[in-house]
Parts: sequence; structure tokens; C-alpha cells
Amino acid sequence: MKRRNSDARMPRKITRQAAKARGLTRYYTGKPCKRGHVVERRVSTRDCMACKRETDREAQRRYHQSPKDRETRHRYQQSPKGRERDRRYKRSPKGRENDRRYDQSPKGIDRRCRYMHSEKNLEYSRNYERLPRARKRANLRRRELRLDRALDYTRDDYSPVRVARLLARRLKDGR
Repeated sequence: MKRRNSDARMPRKITRQAAKARGLTRYYTGKPCKRGHVVERRVSTRDCMACKRETDREAQRRYHQSPKDRETRHRYQQSPKGRERDRRYKRSPKGRENDRRYDQSPKGIDRRCRYMHSEKNLEYSRNYERLPRARKRANLRRRELRLDRALDYTRDDYSPVRVARLLARRLKDGR
């Protein structure tokens, strides 16, 4: 990593031999490495710390893209433990914030638009009108129950905003 800020404090110059004699793990010469980084180096390997960081990052990226790792992660995510961890994260404030931020990003908007115009969603939309009457009635009954529960102001989770939203939906549906 090249230092861009001239005000940044540079480490004190010390030779490798002096650092080794003092028992330090790093030393600083002030000379650039072969890639041009002017940062500390490791006493044991003489590696530039910035180059080491880059190679570590590259190795980690290669590992996480390997089919074996992908398969292992997929297996964990499908396990009850993995699903529980994912569910807990998504319900946490940090998870909700990340979801909100993703939904507002160009990638999230694009994904949502692609889903709305996908064959799977269009197929569901077309077939919704053909659902059996019993299923439609069950959905309607469930909505009515939800409204009745929301209107019960003696409940601990009473929310006037939710009531207004449900009533507005009911008026919009024409019931």
C-alpha cells in the first residue's frame, strides 16, 4: 500500500539486523519494495506488509471461489443451524439495514424488476385468478382475522398505523 498522505507518520527506520536483535517482528527501511510499497517489512521473510496483505487477500478470494468451498457453504446454509443463523441475522437491526440498503441499490432494484417481469412471477399472476374458490375464501378469511386482531386495541401490540394500513387496503379492494 503506497502512502498517499505526506503528513502520515512513518515508522522509525531500523535495519533488519537491529530489529532481529531487539526481537521485533517488523522493520522499516524507507525503501520501496519491488512493487513500489514504502511500508514495514517482516523480519522473518523480508516480505513487504502491503504485498503480503495483497497475496493473502488473493489467496482467500481464490479459496472462496473454489467449487469445494462453494459446496461446503451451500451445505451449511441448507442445514438447520445455517438457516437459523441466517434467520437471526436477517431479523437483527444490522441485517434489516443491509437488506434496506441492498433494496435501494441499483443491483437490488434491477433484481426486483427482473423478478417482477420473470416468467415465474407472471405465471403466478395469471394463475391467481384461476385459484379454487375455497383457497380464495381462506385467504380472505385470513385477511379478515388479521384486521380483527389489528382493531383490538386491548392487545399489547396494537398499532394505529397498522390499522389504518389494513383499512385502506380494504377500501381499495372495495369491501
